[in-house]
Amino acid sequence: MQDLDRKSALLDILAKVKRWGVSTDQTEELASDIDALIEAESRPSFLDYDELNRYKSLVENNDLGIFSISRMHLSTVNQACVDILGFSEEELVSNGLDLFVYHEDLPKIGAMAQKVITGEIDSHYTEARFVHKNGSLRYFGVSLNAIRDSKGHYVESIGTFWDVTDKERAI
Repeated sequence: MQDLDRKSALLDILAKVKRWGVSTDQTEELASDIDALIEAESRPSFLDYDELNRYKSLVENNDLGIFSISRMHLSTVNQACVDILGFSEEELVSNGLDLFVYHEDLPKIGAMAQKVITGEIDSHYTEARFVHKNGSLRYFGVSLNAIRDSKGHYVESIGTFWDVTDKERAI
């Protein structure tokens, strides 16, 4: 919320500068400087930019499906999620989990997510069946971890999944 207040205040200053008759080029330069300042301040202070890029690369280039989820909807997915499930990124983030979680496993996934959201647990592992876009059924190990703010309030969850179909069929 503090970032939004600061951005609003900076934009108010920019509007005043425009009203005072500063040239468009100077105003645009000021706007660019303000945007750069806001972006720099919004970066996590505990990571430098190179380290942040390494983490981003780790997620993007991983064979595990890596996702963030809020309110039983995926909000971010990596390319492996797309490849493993056969749905586009847009399909995955614009639909609920019922798009690909086998209907009999939805209550189990929902209960796991609820425990993480309420703080009963911070992380959980389970196995669930997912339905590929082509209709095939696969078994996956699913790990879910809570992300909390500095006051301990739930923000969202991040998770991973990986195919365990061969293990399940061997049992």
